[in-house]
Amino acid sequence: LFNQGDADRCADIYSTAIATLLLASPDQLTDGQQRTFTQALQSAQRTDDEAERAWILRRAIDAVLTEMN
Repeated sequence: LFNQGDADRCADIYSTAIATLLLASPDQLTDGQQRTFTQALQSAQRTDDEAERAWILRRAIDAVLTEMN
């Protein structure tokens, strides 16, 4: 979606995925991972730039995935 010019929809999907993980599976995440996701959601809410919002959330997802491997 992002590469097709739909950064806002991409960001919405990332946001939904992160929020779902935080609410449905908090015991599967470390405190640091939860903090990474929470901070990303907060940062994403503060920007009006949809592309930047998507990138903030994507970087958080990538960081947590890297830590899990």
